[in-house]
Amino acid sequence: MRAVHAPSSPVFRVATIRGGGPDEVYDPPPWSTSFRGRFDDPRINDPQRTFPKEECYRVIYFATERAGAFGEILEKHIPNPQDLQVIFSNLPPNDPLRLGGQVKQAELTRRQVGTTRLDPTLRFADVMAPESRMELYYTPAITPLVEQLHLNFLDVSAITGDTNEHRQLTQALALHIYNLTGKQGTPLFDGIRYVSHVNSEWECWAVFHDRLRHAPVSTVPVDPADPELHRALSAIKVRIVP
Repeated sequence: MRAVHAPSSPVFRVATIRGGGPDEVYDPPPWSTSFRGRFDDPRINDPQRTFPKEECYRVIYFATERAGAFGEILEKHIPNPQDLQVIFSNLPPNDPLRLGGQVKQAELTRRQVGTTRLDPTLRFADVMAPESRMELYYTPAITPLVEQLHLNFLDVSAITGDTNEHRQLTQALALHIYNLTGKQGTPLFDGIRYVSHVNSEWECWAVFHDRLRHAPVSTVPVDPADPELHRALSAIKVRIVP
């Protein structure tokens, strides 16, 4: 499996302000979270509770670009096909630019942007690399999940897809990667390198919370005038509303 080290430049994370201090943006998500993230621990939502929830890993997501960090958390505001069909059936506006999504400014001001340098010794499994996907594909626990998606093999679409079935697969991949160890029993990987399913130019990093080592650079509230925020909004066709 292809291993890559953390980038030398700072990475970015956008998270909700919860009142936990200046560096809370780097904290693992609270247990009240749904844990439906791409590489979250699937054991957390296991109805059988065969594994103690408190012993599961949680994932902290970063992006190489600030615009990518914004885009990943704002893509939920892109209208779904059902909503667009309702708009189309009721005579859409003449101006196609009015058909984009909307995000309230209040939602943005409840978030903060963390900038940090990941420890350069952190190792990431690059699941976008074909050799990584092929190694994962030939894993007994993964193959049936690929078949469930009606794919011939573990291709890029399996990683970037966003259905419940895709989440089952990517979370199983993450658990497999998390459990990989070397000859001395030490973990082989600290996280996963992947690309955003919204924009393949946005490089992202999923770090297992119990293996995160980093040096925070800054934490600031989201600035609605941030040009990187607007670059993300433009890319996903979402606009800020009062």
